[in-house]
Amino acid sequence: MPPADCYPEKAAAVNETLDVLSHHFRREVINYFENTVDEVTSTISEIVAHIDARVPDRDRATLSTALVHKHLPMLEAAGWLEFDQRSKEIRYHGNESAPQLLREVLGVFTE
Repeated sequence: MPPADCYPEKAAAVNETLDVLSHHFRREVINYFENTVDEVTSTISEIVAHIDARVPDRDRATLSTALVHKHLPMLEAAGWLEFDQRSKEIRYHGNESAPQLLREVLGVFTE
């Protein structure tokens, strides 16, 4: 795929997708919903337990704080999920265009 197929009209969407996927905690949240559970809702404690099992030696309180204050709000701002800070409930939406955008980015590097 020529690099022009990914840019410039798709550059903003590609950049946002790569930003979202740039941190392993956010990738783990997405992995949790896409590959671990059948439900589209979960709680902070369930996601913390999932990440803790996959990324050991993390302090759960620090992980929970990072999710609440940084990673879940970023996923929410990008439209991947809704996060209710009061109830600590997460409703996952995913991102239908992410797989195609990632294939296009990969195509830039494999041509």
